[in-house]
Amino acid sequence: MQPHLIRPRLPDVNEPPSAVTYTNPILLIWDTVNQYPGNFPNGAQCPHHGCKLTPGTWKNSQANHPRTIYHVGEKVTLIGRKYKCKHDGSCSFLITDMDFLSICPKVVPVPFILYHKTGVTAELKDHIMSRVFSGEFLESIEKSLQDMSNLEKCKILYRT
Repeated sequence: MQPHLIRPRLPDVNEPPSAVTYTNPILLIWDTVNQYPGNFPNGAQCPHHGCKLTPGTWKNSQANHPRTIYHVGEKVTLIGRKYKCKHDGSCSFLITDMDFLSICPKVVPVPFILYHKTGVTAELKDHIMSRVFSGEFLESIEKSLQDMSNLEKCKILYRT
């Protein structure tokens, strides 16, 4: 099961638009161990204690607010599974934490890049890098990304 974006259902064209139409987030569900089980034959191991990690609840960040990352033309909410260490129960990791990503095998294609407070999808990074390598100026790339974001908003507003 590869990760993919989960988009909210658009309302019927006969229904008037509601706040839900504009506020339902696009989700990126990430659970490396279950999405790429062949790369974890013995399950995920705690990077601190070396014991097996057990899957727990789904979370969108360590804080109480969602972790938003940027995608081509839109924002995405990143949801990851929390894993607990069997060592003493106090050691736990959100699968999007750097501690957990550091034990992730290099063959697993992580579909995002996280920074201190935000992040981008690998697709957006590739999009920007290809345009930079083709000689396009950053201002032009920024403008085209804003245009794509506006296009996505218009699609929702006018249901096209």
